Amino acid sequence: MAFGQFAFLTSLGAHGRILAPLDNLSRLRDTASGLVILALLVAKQRYALGIATLVIALIPFGDMLMVLRWDGSAGAAFGIHGLTALLVAVTGALPIRERSVAKGAAVPAV
Repeated sequence: MAFGQFAFLTSLGAHGRILAPLDNLSRLRDTASGLVILALLVAKQRYALGIATLVIALIPFGDMLMVLRWDGSAGAAFGIHGLTALLVAVTGALPIRERSVAKGAAVPAV
């Protein structure tokens, strides 16, 4: 197997050969997600960045469900993918909260 492929694929035998193409798809998915984040950062679209990050938080959540579905380690599923989904969601909520706090703040007199 090539470097970087899912470690659990080697222990799945025939299932591993079936799931191996998913590894390539996940690389493409992760690269595209990163480019979306970079584009929004460059465009200085903080609110849209927050929304996109919240949506992107669904990716590690889906990975967690996939690990659980294929009888992977529950500790790894929740500890790696679940925690990642939570941290990405919190990170996405920050720019959204920042905008709502800024709307409620009084503008200082000049």
